[in-house]
Amino acid sequence: MARKLRPEQRQPGEVENPECSACTREGEAAWYLNILAPHIQRAAMRGDAVESWIKAKRDEHDEASESWSTLDGLLDEYRLRADCGAPLDGPVPVEGGEDL
Repeated sequence: MARKLRPEQRQPGEVENPECSACTREGEAAWYLNILAPHIQRAAMRGDAVESWIKAKRDEHDEASESWSTLDGLLDEYRLRADCGAPLDGPVPVEGGEDL
């Protein structure tokens, strides 16, 4: 009987047993996603790469332009989420108990 290989033991794209859900490309991707999940950023953080990228994109435009204003508003919201710990895909808590 062939030895069962874990995804990290196989070469990229190598499928041990196409009928085994953990041996398919999708199964392998799911396995790696489970390993990476704790390390994926789920909330905004001041000074992170995303904030820096939004700021750099905003600064490519003239301050009087609509693009600069739109990106500045996005940057403000990102910083608000960072300050209150709100997830990027959830509501922002506001004073008084209501969510935005």
